[in-house]
Amino acid sequence: MQLPNIWPFRRGTKAVNSPFGDERHWSDWGGSRTHTLPGSAHNWAKDAGDLWLNPVIAAAIRWSWANCVLAPFRVMRREPADDTEVPVEDHPLDVLLDAPNSAYDGTVLKQAVILSLIVDGNAYCAVEKNGRGEPGELWWLPHGSVKPKRDKGSTEWMTHYEYTVGGQRHRLDKDNVLHIRHGIDPASPLLGLSPAAAALRAICTTNLGATYAATILRRFGVPGGVASPKDGTRGTVPDPKLLKAKLQGMGTGDHAGEFIVLEDPIDIHWPQVTPQRMALDTILDRPEADVGAAIGIPLQVLGIHAGRLSKTYANQQEAREAAWEEFLLPLLWLIASQAGRALLPMFGDAKGLRLGVNIDDVRAMQPDVSALHDRARADWEKNLIDRATWKRLVNMEVNPDDEGVYFSDTEAGAVAPPVSAKRLDRTRWDDRVTKELEALRLITAKNGGVAA
Repeated sequence: MQLPNIWPFRRGTKAVNSPFGDERHWSDWGGSRTHTLPGSAHNWAKDAGDLWLNPVIAAAIRWSWANCVLAPFRVMRREPADDTEVPVEDHPLDVLLDAPNSAYDGTVLKQAVILSLIVDGNAYCAVEKNGRGEPGELWWLPHGSVKPKRDKGSTEWMTHYEYTVGGQRHRLDKDNVLHIRHGIDPASPLLGLSPAAAALRAICTTNLGATYAATILRRFGVPGGVASPKDGTRGTVPDPKLLKAKLQGMGTGDHAGEFIVLEDPIDIHWPQVTPQRMALDTILDRPEADVGAAIGIPLQVLGIHAGRLSKTYANQQEAREAAWEEFLLPLLWLIASQAGRALLPMFGDAKGLRLGVNIDDVRAMQPDVSALHDRARADWEKNLIDRATWKRLVNMEVNPDDEGVYFSDTEAGAVAPPVSAKRLDRTRWDDRVTKELEALRLITAKNGGVAA
């Protein structure tokens, strides 16, 4: 089934009032949700605005975009003989994910899907099929423009998708939309749950904190003052609006720091609320940490101010590993699992196939070579492993002479430990038992069949 010709990129002209061509807020696309937070009936989603413009979330998205390119998707086949997996060369799905359409490549598509999952918990891609019924193109759809729907009275889990574009709603077959989501939203089971939804108040706090700091700096570094006539001179001062404009013009912008001379008797009162009293240098630490925790990424890898509380040169590597293991890698696996389950059967028999994530080029996911060598050398020197096992652990070439040779057998281990403490492998033990049995047989034969 071909998609209806409603996509703005298929019209050949700029779409009018469409989520691809206008500047409307995402909450006006028709597919967004309002989240009721505990202890508040306020619509925090509206106040938060575009979540991807929040500094913490923007930093998380940027980090994800920069690192996701290191872990490409790859179709894998399980080999029943030895229960291993091998990559499938030139599988059509690999080709499609590398070049999903004529407008952008697979990296851009992956980055767009990651953005939708972080801020909304749902990501959608239009699936355009070729003449053979196989996916021919993939197009990212704004998460606010699509809704999964169930026909009234239907017993199916979900019957179709509703796509809103140009103010019009269109019904899309569920096989023509790839829906990737974070779990299930208990309030709307057809949708995924947004990781950032519970942190909307913290998101608003960080936004307001940045706005307040910018406003303070714009007003020459201190809060705005209060101007009033001196006692006994009320009614002799100029129009308040003119006085305000005069004071601001003489003390802000390019005139900041200059002397101000007034002809009228005016008292200037400064509010007791100051940046120091409001602790603006630390007041945003908690909301920044809450946003990072909701998303699931350590703040110290993002360079966010609150990350300084746990950032040291000693633990930076551990933070990067945690960001990969607890945030980005599970997110990529989620995308690969759901995309592979939906798209692989469209290319034919998908038995034994899955879409995986290749992390060979991800430095944070590679073993610590120095620590591995240290552990292997310690086990070798304690006679816990033979020389062949030691070389295999550190990826060295193994010679036949290495098998069964322990540290105590070498010159470096001339002072051998007691025999009881020396570990023998099964091959050496079997050889030893065989020789002892052969010697016993010869002695028995020599004594006329009687063991000595």
